[in-house]
Amino acid sequence: MRILIILITLLIATISCRSQTDELYILERKEIELRINSEHEIYIDNQLTPFDSIGREIIKLTKDFSQVEIDNFVVSLNIDKEVKIGLMSDVQEQLRIVNARRIVYKAK
Repeated sequence: MRILIILITLLIATISCRSQTDELYILERKEIELRINSEHEIYIDNQLTPFDSIGREIIKLTKDFSQVEIDNFVVSLNIDKEVKIGLMSDVQEQLRIVNARRIVYKAK
């Protein structure tokens, strides 16, 4: 009898745990492409963007994101091999200012 009570208690606990994990969210990570070509032109999602407008453009692109998407979006930084490290560093600083901290680096 005692074993039966223990088994029933474990079964109820298992069912309770399962009902709490049924609501799983599958997040499609949002990605913003930032490309710097060999002429040092900056493109954000294929739109030519002046250096001093990087932050504004990122904010504009993320304004319709949910809070979860804002916390998890990624900037795909595509850099031509001719680009100087100083420009890349300045772009990284602009991204830091608008809290775009998840960066995937790609080089051509």
